[in-house]
Amino acid sequence: MKDIYSEEYWLNEFTITTADLNRFQERILRDSTPLDTTSLVKQLIKGRLEFGHEISPSVLKSWTGKDSVRIWDPFEKWSVGDGIIVPKNVGGDNYECFVGEVVSVDQIKTQIEIRLDGQNKLVTYRYGNPKATGVHQFAVTLAEKKYKKAEGVEDIVARFGNRIVSALLHALESDERFVGLEGKWYIIHDLPIIEPSMIKSMYSTLLQRDLFTLNELLSMVQIKGLQDETLLKMAMQIALQKLPERFENIGTPARPLWKALPPLLEKAKVKYYAYDPKTYEVLCRPGEQLPLEKAQRLIDLNLYKFIVTFIDGV
Repeated sequence: MKDIYSEEYWLNEFTITTADLNRFQERILRDSTPLDTTSLVKQLIKGRLEFGHEISPSVLKSWTGKDSVRIWDPFEKWSVGDGIIVPKNVGGDNYECFVGEVVSVDQIKTQIEIRLDGQNKLVTYRYGNPKATGVHQFAVTLAEKKYKKAEGVEDIVARFGNRIVSALLHALESDERFVGLEGKWYIIHDLPIIEPSMIKSMYSTLLQRDLFTLNELLSMVQIKGLQDETLLKMAMQIALQKLPERFENIGTPARPLWKALPPLLEKAKVKYYAYDPKTYEVLCRPGEQLPLEKAQRLIDLNLYKFIVTFIDGV
């Protein structure tokens, strides 16, 4: 019989199964609300502790086993986008673990800001220096402690969470039923559908910006009867992903940062006149398709994205 509390189990025998993901789907649909990674991983561990090893098929056949999430350690270096697990003291020797993501790094102060599931404000920690101020001593102790035997859900997350959460995130991201954003997960088919034409109608405006966030789109996209901003942003995320020739996410999957892309030369036609500001040579006229040489000159003059549009005119 497998020892669910053993290091051997969580390091070598534990896996995410089809039954796990089915249960997540059922819970999300039942609650009709996005659930965060912390809640899902603790549900998973609690299920193992109560009912034993899950025997349904694994969904991690393509997973390399590489950890995408690390347990907070003040002695390590951190980068923007790193997945992180932070144990927080909740009184006495008790603690709770939260999954999050590093959202900013100040290399001069060796300081990071972390978004944690369920927390409204970013958490600031110092890193890279054992004597750094601002690091809660309780977290330092946990980072250094060598566990002999996990005793419950929080202990298992604190000790083996890097592997468990990494496996869970890989499984969720690989399953077409789920959509993730800002540490929360929902069911794609239960989201409102934003038609590509609505996103295309905003393309020209968004092309004028260097970058934009989903929060900035909230005022531009309205769906009757939908009040939940997280669900609306998830729906917008999916709509943007369906137009890869027009939009690119240069942020992280959990905290996207979008940019509008000008059309590739073979799909572009000229919308406005343009001329070389030094020689006054006319470089293009409306309705034309550009030769490569003229397109490169427009790019060098930072004019290309302002004077072309897609051949379909949208």
